[in-house]
Amino acid sequence: MTGKLKILVVEDEAWSVMMITKFLNHLGYDCDRAVANGEEAVKVALEESPDIIFMDIRLADEVSGIEAAKRILSKKKIPIAFMTAYSDDEIIDEARKLDCVAYFIKPIDLIELAELLNSIVEGGRG
Repeated sequence: MTGKLKILVVEDEAWSVMMITKFLNHLGYDCDRAVANGEEAVKVALEESPDIIFMDIRLADEVSGIEAAKRILSKKKIPIAFMTAYSDDEIIDEARKLDCVAYFIKPIDLIELAELLNSIVEGGRG
C-alpha cells in the first residue's frame, strides 16, 4: 500500500467527529472528510473510495449506518468499522452479517482504533 490511508468518518455527533478525526490525523492518516447522514455517506464513499469507513449505526437521517453500509458494499468492497452506543445482540448480528472489519462500542477506545488501522496497513488492506 502506498501513501496514507484515506478514512471516511460517518458520525452525527460533532464531539465524536472532532475526537476521531483529530486523533486519526495526528496518527498520520488522511481523515479530512466526515459526514453526518447515511445518504451522504453512500454518495461520498462511492465517489471518493476511501480505504476504510468508520460508520456510526444511528445517524441523523432515515438511512441507518447499516443500510448505508449495505448500499456501499453492493457497489464497492470498502472495509467498514461500525461505531455505536448500542450493544444489543440484534444490532451486532446485523452489522456482523456485513463482514465488518470491527465493531466499536462508544466511547471508542482510541488504542483499539489505532491497532485496527495498523493491522490494515500491515496487512495491505484498503
